[in-house]
Amino acid sequence: MMAYIFNAMTHLAIDVRLMAFKFFDLAVQYHPPSFFSYAEKILQNYEDILWKNQFYLEDKGKLKNALAGLVRCLVLLPSSKEVNLLEKNVHEQKILHAFEPDVPIVSAEYSVIIKKLKDIVPVLVNCFQDFLPIVHDSLDAQSFDCVLSILRSIDLAVSFFIHRILQGHPESQPLDQSFSSVLLKKLLSVFPLCPTHRLSGKDDDRYVILNIAITEIFMHLSEWICPPADLFEKFLAFVEYVLLEKSCSYVRSGKTVREKQISTLIPFIPKLVSRVLGNWKHRLLLAFTKTFQDCSPESSVKLACLAAIEEMIISRKDLLCTDVSDSELFDYQITWIRELPTLLVLLGDKHPSSSQVVLHLLLRLGQHSLLYDEMQCLLKEFYSTYQDEGNICYGPFLRLARDSQELSICCLYYFSQLDSNLLKSIASCCLSHELDSFMLFRIIEVLHSAYKAGHIQISDHISFFITLVSRFKVFPENNNIPATESNMKTSNRGTFKSLTNVVCSCLSQMGDNSIVFVILEKVILEQINAYCAGHEANKTF
Repeated sequence: MMAYIFNAMTHLAIDVRLMAFKFFDLAVQYHPPSFFSYAEKILQNYEDILWKNQFYLEDKGKLKNALAGLVRCLVLLPSSKEVNLLEKNVHEQKILHAFEPDVPIVSAEYSVIIKKLKDIVPVLVNCFQDFLPIVHDSLDAQSFDCVLSILRSIDLAVSFFIHRILQGHPESQPLDQSFSSVLLKKLLSVFPLCPTHRLSGKDDDRYVILNIAITEIFMHLSEWICPPADLFEKFLAFVEYVLLEKSCSYVRSGKTVREKQISTLIPFIPKLVSRVLGNWKHRLLLAFTKTFQDCSPESSVKLACLAAIEEMIISRKDLLCTDVSDSELFDYQITWIRELPTLLVLLGDKHPSSSQVVLHLLLRLGQHSLLYDEMQCLLKEFYSTYQDEGNICYGPFLRLARDSQELSICCLYYFSQLDSNLLKSIASCCLSHELDSFMLFRIIEVLHSAYKAGHIQISDHISFFITLVSRFKVFPENNNIPATESNMKTSNRGTFKSLTNVVCSCLSQMGDNSIVFVILEKVILEQINAYCAGHEANKTF
């Protein structure tokens, strides 16, 4: 099929050539390895068709299809955001087309791809400049799609160059300083893109998206060359305006569009914060913090912020250590971290993947001694709380999957001092028949490890054990009643036996048996008296 497509790509009729690119886009979409098998020829044909700029205004719809195919090819290259997903797709396609010869090793084709991309990037820049009169006058939907695809193609090519350079591959040197400077100057001299007259909110959204695309190119190029200070400030101002939604001609959008725009910029915040000095560092951190606090718990913006927080606090510890005062930086960190327990409660059990991201971040923070004891007051709502009538209101913990429950329990170990209220909240979950027996014993294991590490007082630890044993509801087996779905409670007698064995084992590790028994004697007698009094009152003793 590729032979027919390549034949049509060189046809004299422009319409036939553009249709060939549309067919090729389908081929790459359903069989990504086809790009690497014919990369040099494909990129050459794209370069040829993009030079034919006489049809830009007449055939923008068809050009849009061709450019979308180029983006689909370049997004397969490493360092792009979609690379992991597409590698998975490539693997699946290899299985689907197992009868075909093995696809050539991709890395062997990189030198050819880099050479062709060096030729095609200037052509893309010229295409972008040809569209500028339309962009400034009236940005229709087809022109917007074309310009966005052009900018995305440039960005993917540049990020691929940078990736290869940083990996130490000499064949990537075509992206030299002069090439980068010229590219930067041509693209960014028109930044930010603005209409010559006032447009509707939908049109404004298009300008925001295009400016964000230029920002991405700038961020990737700035890893290779140092941009002028005045140009750098223009981008910092744009990022700040988007995050804070200041009254600006290119920042007015609906909620969905705004979330997509901000999610694109958030990953650049850690690098920007590490590079700027003085007031700009404070302004970026302030804008980021406000965005993190104001966005919806389940939004893509919140997830992007969580990833940025992990990078700024843990992955790159030296990120926040320049000329903003230490106390101010510490305040920002505390603000981010203290938001996490509340976020867990707000997410509930309706967004388990987001909850898992938060729990994973909490665990990493704990492993770096960055959990604050005062967070426990908010965290207990994640497990359970007691209402005024004495009823228990269970939090999302019981309804999450086991792996999320495991993460939340492991986090408990890293508090320097677990308070009695949080332990009471956890004990209520342990006594719920909804909790899996595996997780019950896992909770005991983690909390006992925390006790041995000095994170739980002996009185609280003993109270926790006594609560479990004394209030665990055992449903006796009834051989006359079949174990139907409505009678599943008859199976927890074995769990109770195991629970008492585990508790006794933990208590025996706390000191000499006789001393432990003296400590427990009063508590046990109180529990027995309370049990007897309750049953006598109900006339069932």
